[in-house]
Amino acid sequence: MSDAERKNCDAIKALTGNEVESRLRSYRIGIWSEDKNSGFSGYLIAEALGEFVGRLWKNIDAIGPFAKPFLTSAINSTKSGNVQATINETWNPPYDYVVSIGSDLPNGTKTGLKIGGSGWKAFVGQKSFIDDNRNPVGPMLVAAIASTEIFKTLFSDCLACKFLPPDFELSAWYGTKDLPPVDLDLHFDDVHFFGIGAVTHGLLWILERWPYKVTGNLHLIDHDSYDISNAQRYVGMCKDDVGSHKSSQTAARLQKKHGGLTVFDYQKNMNDYFSENRNDYRVKIVVAGLDSIEGRRQLGLKLPYRLVNMWTSQEHFGVSRSGFDKNWPCIFCSYPYDKSVLLDEVGVIFQETGLPPSRIRELLDSGAALTQEDAAIIVQRIPQEIQFIVGKPLRTFRGFQCATGKIKMSAATTEVDIPLVFASGFAGLCGFIELSRELWNVNSIPGAWQTSVLAYPTEYSWIQRGKMPDCYLCSDPSVLEIINKKYYDKSTI
Repeated sequence: MSDAERKNCDAIKALTGNEVESRLRSYRIGIWSEDKNSGFSGYLIAEALGEFVGRLWKNIDAIGPFAKPFLTSAINSTKSGNVQATINETWNPPYDYVVSIGSDLPNGTKTGLKIGGSGWKAFVGQKSFIDDNRNPVGPMLVAAIASTEIFKTLFSDCLACKFLPPDFELSAWYGTKDLPPVDLDLHFDDVHFFGIGAVTHGLLWILERWPYKVTGNLHLIDHDSYDISNAQRYVGMCKDDVGSHKSSQTAARLQKKHGGLTVFDYQKNMNDYFSENRNDYRVKIVVAGLDSIEGRRQLGLKLPYRLVNMWTSQEHFGVSRSGFDKNWPCIFCSYPYDKSVLLDEVGVIFQETGLPPSRIRELLDSGAALTQEDAAIIVQRIPQEIQFIVGKPLRTFRGFQCATGKIKMSAATTEVDIPLVFASGFAGLCGFIELSRELWNVNSIPGAWQTSVLAYPTEYSWIQRGKMPDCYLCSDPSVLEIINKKYYDKSTI
């Protein structure tokens, strides 16, 4: 079993308590389409569906006009994780689950879903349709929804799930009464991405396919390189990425798709970037794809004017924006310090692993890999094969151990960083919506999107959220003085 497969199995085992590898390999998934139902949105649905289905299931057939884009995407997904799978352009029922793109389900189907998408909207059931709209948001949304329904259905005997109604429609343009703008060009005015991980890949999948003009300057900051295990949840990752820096590979892909966009990549961690490249700490719009609460707090302390935050934790995902103007909450309003907790994150990890606190801080801040010396200390507390420890960042190692039950999660610890791929896709999609609203200056009410993939997203998954009274950060008058000087005082620009 490859590392990518192992991470999927660990993530599902954390939810179900069961061994699942045999199900992922034996259950048969069929993707159906018909020549009479065509349109570019169907192509986008098939491509996104291949990403989500191909990174989890191992026995997949597809037929019809959208078979080739689906199969190409699914096969590339499996190759990126060195996963052995049976994926064919054929139709040989019965299947455990069938997804039909824009067409009625084929005769004899026992369990399946008819889906469609156009623009910002996803459709399930009899009203589903596809057209020539080239906006990738609705297609990616319905692909993530369908992939989640496959998972819930085929694990329904060991999960408490909330299933879709027979007919379902959802707009990704949630949380506001205002319609999307007519001009959908995107201009990035020195926007910064910190952390090019799973959720950021979901956002960038949409941005790569954005059919309108994309211009400006974009900065991608991440110290890490692709590992074969990332293929479990990195939408858009391909085999050639393995071993390369995340920031440079994603920068090259974006630059290739959007010639009017200048993309800078920095192969370093967030704190080094600020001290070495942006020591005035003036970053107006930032996107946080960081893998820990502490990392987001540290980014918030740099006082960006607006922060788009994306996260996943086990079966949950969420997205919000933070700021300092009007009633916008800052990132510390979302992640306040729990004064009742006796140990901070470093203290908790010290108890778990036995690593010296100074070494833990170094590993967390730099993202450096665990060494043989680190592993020798850790195995005294957590029995483990040393080769499964060496070379992994500390947060990645903890994610593995928490998911398998070797480490018991506590309120002071980071989220488990091995969610399923459709959770990452949902978070990235919602992150794109929040970022685009910021770039288009859409008059939005502060709020947050948060839900479980064991249910399904609705307009009620988005809730309004304001400032927290007596917040550690934004209730401090000196913070607002710094914000005003950084972003409104023309002498500092």
